[in-house]
Amino acid sequence: RIGVAGHNLFDIAYTWLLAQARGVTHAVEYEMLLGMATGQAEAVRKDVGRLLLYTPVVNPAEFDVAIAYLVRRLEENASPENFMSAVFELASDPALLTRERERFERSLAGLEADRSVPSSNRVQDRAAEAATQADAADADAVTTGFENQADSDPAIAANRAWGREILARSVDSTLGLDSIALAKVETTDELDGVFAAASAAATRWAALPAAERAAVLHRAGDELAARRGQLIEIMAHEAGKTIAEADPEVSGAIDFAHYYAERALDLEAIAGAEFVPSKVTVVTPPWNFPVAIPAGGVLAGLASGSGVVIKPAKLTQRCGAVMVEALWAAGVPRDLLALVDLANRDLGTRLVASPEVDRVILTGAYETAQLFRSFRSDLPLLAETSGKNAIIVTPSADLDLAAADVARSAFGHAGQKCSAASLAILVGSVADSKRFERQLVDAVTSMRVGLPEDPATQMGPIIEPANGKLLTALTTLERGERWLVEPRKLDDEGKQWTPGVKAGVAPGSTTHLTEFFGPVLGIMHAKDLDEAIRLQNAVDYGLTAGIHSLDSDEVATWLDRVEAGNLYVNRGITGAIVQRQPFGGWKRSAVGAGAKAGGPKYLFGLG
Repeated sequence: RIGVAGHNLFDIAYTWLLAQARGVTHAVEYEMLLGMATGQAEAVRKDVGRLLLYTPVVNPAEFDVAIAYLVRRLEENASPENFMSAVFELASDPALLTRERERFERSLAGLEADRSVPSSNRVQDRAAEAATQADAADADAVTTGFENQADSDPAIAANRAWGREILARSVDSTLGLDSIALAKVETTDELDGVFAAASAAATRWAALPAAERAAVLHRAGDELAARRGQLIEIMAHEAGKTIAEADPEVSGAIDFAHYYAERALDLEAIAGAEFVPSKVTVVTPPWNFPVAIPAGGVLAGLASGSGVVIKPAKLTQRCGAVMVEALWAAGVPRDLLALVDLANRDLGTRLVASPEVDRVILTGAYETAQLFRSFRSDLPLLAETSGKNAIIVTPSADLDLAAADVARSAFGHAGQKCSAASLAILVGSVADSKRFERQLVDAVTSMRVGLPEDPATQMGPIIEPANGKLLTALTTLERGERWLVEPRKLDDEGKQWTPGVKAGVAPGSTTHLTEFFGPVLGIMHAKDLDEAIRLQNAVDYGLTAGIHSLDSDEVATWLDRVEAGNLYVNRGITGAIVQRQPFGGWKRSAVGAGAKAGGPKYLFGLG
């Protein structure tokens, strides 16, 4: 059976005549909106014999949803592009009749001229791209300029098949093992040798024109793109990333390569100044973004003209190794970019404190930055550190959208983002809104928790069994708190948890002020926006912050007073993008001179 739904009388008449001509009127149903152009609906019913009328049904307590639907219909009908804007005057206004007749005739002419099904605009095919990119690399074809990478489109069947193959391989992946084995550093002399080689290579590297260094980095971006599948595979295996989380991270790494390649050219165009690069830059990245963040630090150092020594986080060493392998394959010299796996803590101290090291790029805890500075007080340290981030929801917010964004911001990557929303601050009547509470609970409890090899998993495991302050947050309540959604441990090891939401979080409490780095969200109440901003700013950190409000004055007040580096209005607070949303914070979320990573000034801070 065929359903014809619409109000354009030309279209309806055409389909009815076509059905009669083909003898299939019994297999066609017509459908219109209840209460819209009732005279036209009755005329159609008389001709076709039966008409389905549909209308939205809503609980009286949520009648604003029906009002929103009504306004949307009114906006559509008032548009000159819509047939309904002319329907009541077709008989009296020849110009309107001519307009609608010509529109219909043009559409019919197009139909008669080409009866083939239009091709889809969705033409991405990751498997085919990987082969093409590999061929281009062999032919020394290099990308130039900068344009943000498109993430993989899961609506395309070929991409879904490609993704399933990656996840199947991820269960037993051995990627990166060989490089990590070769990167082992056992003694101080060996580490000093790495520094010496990187310093000597840096002298030759820095002597190249910026355009030549940029060409190598562009090749690195192309190589990362060609290895997208490998990078997703190792992130799923080692970091527990879902494919929806790992794929955009690869896009970010590729973006860093091409963007910093272009920004390297800026270093030779500073009037009245000469940029002097560091000889040796050490990059110490975190485990939670084990490809994009290490790539960003390494590529920035290389773009600035420095040699780079990278020590990936122990929990995700192989992710860093696979990324580095791509850069080596693109032509980055191995002595210029050294991958190290240190045998003991003393070597870790030497990695940061050695006088051979000119600069350290750290992404990690604020306490780690303090420790690094204790090793060497004069250390030029650029660090993006911790975050304790909140989203304010005011009574003027779209509560449905706010609930969805709070849940997504809190529990993407199992809450293991430094930018994650670990607090929601509900203003005034939102605190008493059963609808908002119901929507939030539904958004959280409907998340599919599982392992990354299942492509339907929305929230994967945490990086290691919950312990310390995270375990406390997942299992205990402070005074006055209650579980809106109580988390459950799903495995014996303690790495798989369902998300948890605590209501009744008090100002100054542990839940308010402590970064847990896991799937726990705290709900706070504020009497007005002023108090909400005070609660949001009360934490020691200032990385990301959000507000949901459709009141422009409220948004302006918040933008003026909130203390955070990346601000998000009426959307989620995670997912920074190179160039478009450079990333960095205030207060204890940043250490050092710090320009935002992925932004236009970042390289200037590296020399």
